[in-house]
Amino acid sequence: MNLDPVMSFLGSVRAIALRLSPGQDLLRSIEGAAEARGIRTAFLMGIGGLRVGRLGVFDGKGYTPKEIRPRGEGAVEIASLLGNITVKDGRPFAHVHAVLSNGVEVLAGHLLEGSEVWPTAEIVFLATQGEIGRVRDPELGYFRWDI
Repeated sequence: MNLDPVMSFLGSVRAIALRLSPGQDLLRSIEGAAEARGIRTAFLMGIGGLRVGRLGVFDGKGYTPKEIRPRGEGAVEIASLLGNITVKDGRPFAHVHAVLSNGVEVLAGHLLEGSEVWPTAEIVFLATQGEIGRVRDPELGYFRWDI
């Protein structure tokens, strides 16, 4: 497979750091930061903690995430946060997966709105010059990369 067309399409990369504060919605804050900084396409990674962690997993029948939460009280650790920013409907769209732990169990899935930061989250965007959009996959119904 020749990767040259993909690499030249993405162009150079710049790193942008983001620190979130208690109470912020992790997913919406990632999208808001991308929009405020003019980021159209990026790859992201992060760590931190959440007061409320909301993840979704596929139900095996299609693109219908269901909520899963760590059991018990207290904050959960963001052991890993990986994802990307692409363009959907003209705006930055965050597709983020997370691994969360409450010290008893570890859960992984698709980050959902309503995951509340506590005490902080530290995110790094690797923003590209090129742009990747999203289009609806007619067979599966989800929004996939348009490449």
